[in-house]
Formats: sequence, structure tokens, C-alpha cells
Amino acid sequence: MGDRINTVLNRTILSTEANRDIIGDSLPSEYLPKWVATATEAKVLSILETHFISEPAYRILLRDPFGVDDFEEFVAERNSTIMKAIGDLANGE
Repeated sequence: MGDRINTVLNRTILSTEANRDIIGDSLPSEYLPKWVATATEAKVLSILETHFISEPAYRILLRDPFGVDDFEEFVAERNSTIMKAIGDLANGE
């Protein structure tokens, strides 16, 4: 993954509390199931969608082990989701 881990497609704005209480130093495959256990999967997916993380991208993040190919697939899926949202805005949708 190297420097690609710092791509804008692998970033999102988080509150200090979410970063500290949910994510910490954990991988998505570790913190997402814990988050779902404290909320519901539907609630987590709803929140992730506001960050342009689709359900397919979420499913990729749950893979364990999570490798370079998974990361590239996640980035491609997130790029697709963001590009669709931009297209929808440009078309007045």
C-alpha cells in the first residue's frame, strides 16, 4: 500500500470521539464489527454512506486478512461512489 494509504480516497472526516472511541489504531476488519455490535449494521451503513463509503466498500473493509488487493479494490469502489455522486450533482439529481 505504501504511500497510497494516504490517498484522499482512503480518508474521511471524523470526530475526535469516533477516532478515539471506535477506530483507534485498529484495522477496519477489527473496529467495524465492534461498531455494528454497539449500533446496528443498518445504522453503520447509513453513516458510512454519508462519507461516500458504499455497502460494497464496507464489505471489502471487513475482509480478514485485509491485503493490498483488498485495499486497491476498496479505493476503486470508493472512487466510483464519489464520481457517481459528483455526476449526480452535475446533472441536478
